[in-house]
Amino acid sequence: EDMADGAARGSGLPEGSRSEKVDSDSDSEIEIPIPEWGSSDEEGGWAEQPKSERAPTPSERRGLVVAVVTDTAFDADAQLLASIERAIRLVSWDALLYWGSESGWTATEGGHQSTLLLSAVTGAVPSAQDSAGARDVPPDAVREICTIDHVVSVATWACGPCPIPVTVHEAAELTTCKANIPDFLRSFGMAFVPDALPSMLVSTLRQRVCDRIGEAERAMAKAHGGIALGEDEFAFFEMASRGRHRYDLLLELNRSELLEIDGGWRRQVAEALDCDAEKLRVQVSAVYSRPGAPDQDWHSDGGHLDRDGGWGSGEPEDDLTPSPPYAVCVFVPLVDLTPETGYTSFWPRSHRHAGLLGFGPAATAFGAEVNGVVKAGTAVVYDYRLLHRGRANTGSTQRELLQFLYSRDYVEAKNYGKTRLLS
Repeated sequence: EDMADGAARGSGLPEGSRSEKVDSDSDSEIEIPIPEWGSSDEEGGWAEQPKSERAPTPSERRGLVVAVVTDTAFDADAQLLASIERAIRLVSWDALLYWGSESGWTATEGGHQSTLLLSAVTGAVPSAQDSAGARDVPPDAVREICTIDHVVSVATWACGPCPIPVTVHEAAELTTCKANIPDFLRSFGMAFVPDALPSMLVSTLRQRVCDRIGEAERAMAKAHGGIALGEDEFAFFEMASRGRHRYDLLLELNRSELLEIDGGWRRQVAEALDCDAEKLRVQVSAVYSRPGAPDQDWHSDGGHLDRDGGWGSGEPEDDLTPSPPYAVCVFVPLVDLTPETGYTSFWPRSHRHAGLLGFGPAATAFGAEVNGVVKAGTAVVYDYRLLHRGRANTGSTQRELLQFLYSRDYVEAKNYGKTRLLS
């Protein structure tokens, strides 16, 4: 709610940018600006800033996204970015804790303005100003930053209960080999691993999945003909709906079959989970979306069960890194994913903070979502806490993928029902 309120209020939106209304948890609608993104600056840590005599408590802190509008289309111009960052690091006021170097650029239609989005962490010290004041960039900071050549205005775009990731990542930046899976999970909460399965095995697995789907749907039609497949919600022991025309069907694999499939990434996932590969729990299912399946809402597969990421102040106990994952999901598409078949969109780094739950539309607004348009056989690995959403299948081809849920001792109990569908 804080983030949505800040995004709707932000006066730094360049003329000519468009906006889109999205649903919030309340009955009203919020309006979030939708920029068109260019490239992004490199990721990094947090810049040191002078702090208040009494540092705000964590409950008083807020994550800000600040928009710096320039009068020309610099499109990630490194020199201008450096000038802006030098200037904002000189700005000090009671509510500001520190600025982050996560940033992204957007250019307006026509190329006459650009907007730099910067993350900051701020806190309201009650004796200095009220809590509402901590949600906006103070006038002295605006004046300081606006002395830079080409800077037109400075304003708050969004305010949330935790640091907000705004860096734009291309899919290529998140693509790696299997050896780097643990590092990518820590840094981004996800990784793409191309050619994780050979094409011959993918074809064999697809046929097996389609046979299993046919078996399950015939059993449903015979024993539960009153269920309108594609429209009604249901949950059986082996199969459950995941929204309109989207389903999750458990698969039975023996140990040798499983090792043939997941041997290419099992050890790296076990390392990320701090677990012996031989002791990993694994649940395998086929997730498939028929033509007509709509976009899913932003969500995480699981909540934050242990330590959340900190505020990134530079103190060891305040590190941005959360506790290690308690579960990791790997899915492997069995068909090439395209804009027509649909795919999964991810918000990199959103695994760090439980406070980002419910703010998924901000990833679209900031241009920070990454679309998993990948080839069949690619392993898409992600932290169970990472925000993501399945996209609509607007084509004529069914989209099937294998999904592997790995954990040390976590058992997912909410995904399926108790009544058996298949003997």
